[in-house]
Amino acid sequence: MFILSRLETLAFDNLVKQTTKHKTPRNMRTLIGIGTGLALLVVSILVTNLLIPIFWLATAVAFLISVLVYFKFVFPYATIRVPANKAWTLGNSFISESSKELATFSGYRTIIAQKELQAGFHWKFFWEYPDKEVDMKRQIQVENDFEEPLTLRDGKQIRIRWRVFVSPLPGNIINFIRTRPEDIKRRVKDRVDSFLQGQVGGMASIDFDATQMQAIKDRFEMVYGGSNRIDEEERQLGIWTGTPEIIDIDQPEEVQKAKNYQQKMEATIKVANAMVKASKGKLRYDQALKLALVGSGDAKIDFVELAGTLFGTGKQPK
Repeated sequence: MFILSRLETLAFDNLVKQTTKHKTPRNMRTLIGIGTGLALLVVSILVTNLLIPIFWLATAVAFLISVLVYFKFVFPYATIRVPANKAWTLGNSFISESSKELATFSGYRTIIAQKELQAGFHWKFFWEYPDKEVDMKRQIQVENDFEEPLTLRDGKQIRIRWRVFVSPLPGNIINFIRTRPEDIKRRVKDRVDSFLQGQVGGMASIDFDATQMQAIKDRFEMVYGGSNRIDEEERQLGIWTGTPEIIDIDQPEEVQKAKNYQQKMEATIKVANAMVKASKGKLRYDQALKLALVGSGDAKIDFVELAGTLFGTGKQPK
């Protein structure tokens, strides 16, 4: 029993390999399409010669009838034309996807009941039908959440804004249509984030520098992207991944706010010092600092308090 089960599994695995690698001769559909027309012509000649005693006339009538019948009832079902910049998948009425458990599983279902067609004229089996259409000019934009920080070697955090475009991969369109767009975006984003964290994690510092950015992009192409490398996961997703463009590099928002506040306070203190110096001792430092904070919008003061500060009368600042 085990041997029979194992043989069934091996037979199915072999069928999957043959189907996914298109072991069916490429000209088989052409041979069937044209052969059907020739068979129709031969049958027409035999029938008309039985009805019409003059051979040449019977042959001419048979040819005319067979052409009309072929292009009316056969040719439209034996051929298909895919529009420019499109890709179609063909479904097969006589092949079903398997529900059998496989010995190994990659996480991606193997499709055996569909065939990919790129733009142009194609012969097909009569029992095949157009299923899905894919725009080959389509570009899927994937970008990250700029608020997600990356960690440098010393534990400091930075933010990197990046964007990458992915497109359908010819030869793997069946895999492309079986994967939801949001899953493609999520997987590409995870891969880019993982790559960038690996790169940034080994750096003590990083700047928005053209040379440094180009080095990161070159490294990414070596690992994931570029026109000369398509990895197995890209094939399984049916996509080609471009090289991420790094748009901006910054510190996390809370760190940036603290840094901005520090810079603002330093500027306020400089203004207060200048006011004390300009008043020639008439304005105390705490008064000048209060006025500088009011001027920067970080403090409030009423009219009486302002008069007391400027002219030494009325209510004194707290």
